[in-house]
Amino acid sequence: KTIKSDVAQVVAGINAHDTVKTTAFDAPDIVSMECGSPSTVGVEPDREGFKTGFAHDPFWKVSLIDETVDVAGSGDLVVYRGTYNEENGSGGVVLTHKTNFIAEFKRQSDRSWRIAWYSVSNMEKSHPK
Repeated sequence: KTIKSDVAQVVAGINAHDTVKTTAFDAPDIVSMECGSPSTVGVEPDREGFKTGFAHDPFWKVSLIDETVDVAGSGDLVVYRGTYNEENGSGGVVLTHKTNFIAEFKRQSDRSWRIAWYSVSNMEKSHPK
């Protein structure tokens, strides 16, 4: 429940084009693997990637299709898998496509959860909404 709530807040940050909210659950050494972009390490490079993306595409937003949360037996590691519709703009036309979002959350020393790494991959070619 906590992880789903955290991811919902990340999604709200993306949809608001708010880089601070979007990266609020990043671990200090987060590894970001976004399709079409080089991987980055660290909160600031991740935040900068979102800032660039938001500036490039004012139509960018995501909406949940389904999600699964798997908790390790130790209780200190979680793998989140979600499928989303992602909207973006091209020449003023809103396009959509399905996207996979996979993330590993690790329990921190303060007992909070932070994203250690995530991967975003497109599942289909963009098409008009």
